[in-house]
Order: sequence, then structure tokens, then C-alpha cells
Amino acid sequence: DPSRLTPAVTAKNGFAELFVSASDMSAAIAGAKGKESGDIVIEPVVSGKAIKAAVELPKASVSAIGLDTGANLTVRTPVGGVTIPNGALASLAAQAAGSTITVSVEAVETKSLTAEQQKLAGNGAVFAGSITSGGQTISGFGGKAIAVSLPYTLKTGETAESVAVWQLDDAGKLTRMACTYDKTTGLVAFSTTHLFHYVVGYNGWTHSFTDVKEENWFYDAVKYMVQKELFTGTSATAFRPDAGMTRAMLVTVLYRLEGSPAVTAANTFTDVKAGAWYADALLWAGKNGIVSGYGGGLFGTDDPITREQMAAILYRYAGCKAYDTAAANDLSGYIDAKEISTWALDAMTWANAEELCTGRTANTLVPAGKATRAEAAAILMRFMEGVVK
Repeated sequence: DPSRLTPAVTAKNGFAELFVSASDMSAAIAGAKGKESGDIVIEPVVSGKAIKAAVELPKASVSAIGLDTGANLTVRTPVGGVTIPNGALASLAAQAAGSTITVSVEAVETKSLTAEQQKLAGNGAVFAGSITSGGQTISGFGGKAIAVSLPYTLKTGETAESVAVWQLDDAGKLTRMACTYDKTTGLVAFSTTHLFHYVVGYNGWTHSFTDVKEENWFYDAVKYMVQKELFTGTSATAFRPDAGMTRAMLVTVLYRLEGSPAVTAANTFTDVKAGAWYADALLWAGKNGIVSGYGGGLFGTDDPITREQMAAILYRYAGCKAYDTAAANDLSGYIDAKEISTWALDAMTWANAEELCTGRTANTLVPAGKATRAEAAAILMRFMEGVVK
């Protein structure tokens, strides 16, 4: 493949350093021209053990990939890999302070971190990625996300679904990243808009909920939502799967899914107390048109949420995120379809088509029925797996 470069390099004192010439890059660019998609891949063959790898590229070549091809730029090393989408290459070249751009991935010794960072990293492997030019770090990519892949070896009894990545930023904050693990390559992949330190580890689920057992129909959904830190128990030992899901609880889950952004909106709900655990979530949801409350300044924070209310809130959230909400099922086969509130009808036809809110029985939807915490976990897991992009 003329778009793939595999130069040989020897690691010295754990550092594999490579400069790719303009002529080699020109050959790769020529091979990528005319292709609608694909990557220009630079994958050095490293001799010796490397804990840090750096690939230096001519700035003009990086710019040419963006201008003359539709290719992404991938740097793949034994320490980890970075893929920069074609649409971000112009921004990358424009920010370059020197004539070359260096992409680096490093396995970081935890003793080089601050005491607080070491505590947060725990037993996880820590990696750092960077893109530099002229001695300056390029941290943003014109609002585009780049893809990062880092190595992890599954241990006996571990599953791919529980491999996890956390972003460890300069302020010492640890943030869970959405990621996927490929057992074939042994790499965990995720997207980011800024490069930081990353902790790769295993988030196998051990819990103390006495009311959640593997044989329960809701076990996988509860595990999924708790592992992603979107759900918590009602206490250290209880999940209460059969308890009603409140309106405040659902909006808080979506707020966490959004990354718990800072909230500046004014409080228009008389029953939302400032400083309450749900306050920021409800203000965020109100500002973004995801919830509107009952009218008269009331949100109904502690009211059990109904199935049609849940469908409506998810429908509005999906619309706010510009997800596809065009799917719609004919609900006339359900004997209680006429009981769906007019304001919830579009949401219910969509939620049923997306298999989020299926019938409680073969021919009943029970739109006004209260959703339990177990049901909510299952619906939200399906929402995240099937709708969230």
C-alpha cells in the first residue's frame, strides 16, 4: 500500500524517534490521491523496547495531506497511536510554530506524576500523548476530535467490555472516556479534542448491592449504567431496582451523560432548591428545552416518572443533540395506544421504533405507568447503545 510507510527504527534507552522525509511523505500523498477515504499510515517497525515513540513530519507534508487528499493521518507505534482526521490537518499546520510537527506517545512512569495524580491513577497504566512544533504544544484541532489508541492486555477472567480509559488533566481531574477495546489488536480506542494524560485500566464490576444479582433480568443494564457512573445506588448496599425512577433522577443521568457542564441558567422552577443534588441538572435541561415542567413553575422533582414522560425527555434530548429522530412505529397494535398523551405521541412512536420503550406486554404500552429504576436503566442502556453517537 503506497499510503502506508513502515520505516525501521531502533529504540535507544526506551525512546524510538523517527523523522519522515518530505520525499517519503510525497510518495504516500501520491498514493492517497484519488481515494475518497482512508488513512495515510506511518507505522514504524521498532527494534527494542520502546516506552516512548515520536514521529516527526514536515509541516508542509501535513498541510498537503489536508489540501490534496481526503485521507486521515495515522501515526501508529507500539506505545500507542493517534489518528488526525483530514478536516483537522489544516488547523494543525496553521498552529505549527516550526517547520516540522512531532506526534508523540509515551508510557508515563507514575512516579513522575504529582502525589494527587498518582493517587487517582491507582494501578492503571498512564500514557501521555502530545503534538508539538517549534517547541510549542498544539493542544486543539480546530474543534475536531482525534482518535487515540493505547495498549492493554486482558488478564485471565477479564472481559473487553470492562476495559476503561480515564482522562487525567493538568488540574488533577479524572474523567471517564467513552472507549472500545479490540481483543484482536489489544488496543483500547477513544476520541478526544485535547491531548492530556490518560489512565488505562480495568473497571470490572464489583458491587455491594444486595438487591442486584446476576440472574436478574436487569443485571446487565444496572451494571452498564453504574460502570459508566451514570447511575448510583440509593445507598451503599441497595440499588432498589423496583423503586420508581423520579423525574429528577432521569434528568440527572442525562446531565452526567453530557459531562455535567457548568450551568448559568436562572432557576425558573419553584420546587428546585438551590444546591440540591439535582439542581444543576434540571437547570441545564430546562435551558436546553429538554424539560419544561408541569407549568406554574413546578418541575415535579420527586414525582415518579411515567413511561411516556421518559420517552418525551429522551426524544427532546436526542433532538437537542441532533441525533436522528425520524424513526416512528405504528402503535395501533397496542390496545392502550389511545391512552398516550398528545404531547408524548411523537416521542412514543420514536421510542418504540428505536426499541427503547417496548410494550410491557405483547399488546400494552402502559404509557402512564411508572418507570422503575430497573426499567429506566434498561431503557437508558438501549438509548446509549442505539441512539447516542
